[in-house]
Amino acid sequence: MMRFTLSLWLLLSGNALAAEPFARAAIEGSGEIVPGQQVRLTVDVFVPNFFTSPPQFPLFDVPNAMVTLPEERSVNLTQTIDGVQYSGIRRSYAIVPEASGPYSLPDIPIELGYGVDGKPTKATVTMPGIS
Repeated sequence: MMRFTLSLWLLLSGNALAAEPFARAAIEGSGEIVPGQQVRLTVDVFVPNFFTSPPQFPLFDVPNAMVTLPEERSVNLTQTIDGVQYSGIRRSYAIVPEASGPYSLPDIPIELGYGVDGKPTKATVTMPGIS
């Protein structure tokens, strides 16, 4: 029984130790988008434990579209994934297409800081490209 308990503890703590920051993105709304119509790209950045410095959301270029990062408040999030508690920050980009057609957003690196074993650690997560 002692070995089982120790093995289970090591397995669970291994999941917590393996936890890494990550980012995800989604386009808000659905349906057909026309040129000149603003589209919101919501980006969530998550870290295990807590942030020691906020994510630095960069501007990026998209051909035939204008991209801005409105001066709105970010939203704090929490989520538990596989038994690991994550803290998150959500920001939204405003994208205005200037022409009809498909659009692909690039992978976007986002720098941040978070706590690992009580020590500040710098990291870069990549928001996956989206079409």
